[in-house]
Amino acid sequence: MARNEELCLKLENFQNTNTVFKIFSKKKNVSQLKPPTGENPIFVIVIGAPGVGKTTKTRKILGEIDINYDNFYNVSLDSFVEKIRPYRNTSKKLYNNLQNRISTLSNENKSKLNNSAAALLSELYLPTIMSKNTSFSLPKTTRGLKKKIEVFGDPISKASFNAKKSVIEELAKKHKSTLKKTKAKENNEENEGKEGKEGKEGKKSLICLNDILKKGLQFGIENGLNIIYDTTLNQDKKNKNKIQKEIMPMLESHKTHKYSIIIILITADEKIIQERIKCRHFEMLANNIPYSRAINPRLTKKFIEDNKIGFNETEKYFTNFSNYSKINPMTNYKSRDFKFIEISNPPTSINNYNKNNNYRHTFKRLFGNSNKF
Repeated sequence: MARNEELCLKLENFQNTNTVFKIFSKKKNVSQLKPPTGENPIFVIVIGAPGVGKTTKTRKILGEIDINYDNFYNVSLDSFVEKIRPYRNTSKKLYNNLQNRISTLSNENKSKLNNSAAALLSELYLPTIMSKNTSFSLPKTTRGLKKKIEVFGDPISKASFNAKKSVIEELAKKHKSTLKKTKAKENNEENEGKEGKEGKEGKKSLICLNDILKKGLQFGIENGLNIIYDTTLNQDKKNKNKIQKEIMPMLESHKTHKYSIIIILITADEKIIQERIKCRHFEMLANNIPYSRAINPRLTKKFIEDNKIGFNETEKYFTNFSNYSKINPMTNYKSRDFKFIEISNPPTSINNYNKNNNYRHTFKRLFGNSNKF
């Protein structure tokens, strides 16, 4: 549970490398996050749908082979978001507003709106992690969500709201385009000088939490720390192989140390994940400083499918290393440096393994018996 003084107020608080290190390291020293002398650092990439139980399952897997989960540099966007006091306060207020709105609806409507309510609250997360505004764009995002809450559960009011919103967005797009052209014409040396005096000197250039996470990951790799990276493998056109295109270039840039790479896919049935999300949500709301980090339950199936596809494609790519070595002929990595584990996380204490059920043996072959830290 985060203490009051550990919560951040502005995006500026996250711009400092030391702050990011404290969050991802949980205030441990660099020496505690490194492997024993002479051993390769470990890079554990944990993938799975939000709410599948990645942290719990990974902690158990590592614990069963005497590797301490807490002695890893733990890279996760959620670690940032949970530290933001304005996010906590805003998300709780929106949750309360939504509950008040739902209480005015008929009982018949209430039972049908659970998924829609979670989907609506989930719209706070992405703008927060992508914002370059000092206040995480929370005031702007909140205004939009409050308007949506006002018409929540009323199809007619919602249709009217959406129609007005479309018109306003179209006008705003045209205005922005016109403004951009006008500014381009006025962008001469004299105006640049004015802008420099009035704005640029006193203004900091901020990067968003999503980019700060990448810098934090880079810091961990540069220093050869044992890393756990909590992520998803989304199937978008720009980034079909996240591990190949984002992570490996970082690893390849440091020839002084070579990582042992473990990719763990954690799975569960869609309904089980949705139930876990509900439980986790109630835990957040019961926190000392309560907050809501809702996840759209309609996206659970897509997350499950995308991560499975991404995991399979990544395994196929790095198991057959010829393509990678052609692109990176100077690489120090071989296919044997990658281990892929697919494991289910059912709601019982009995573990049903999908694919690589002998993961203890796999780890022992990779690290031997000496890698205890």
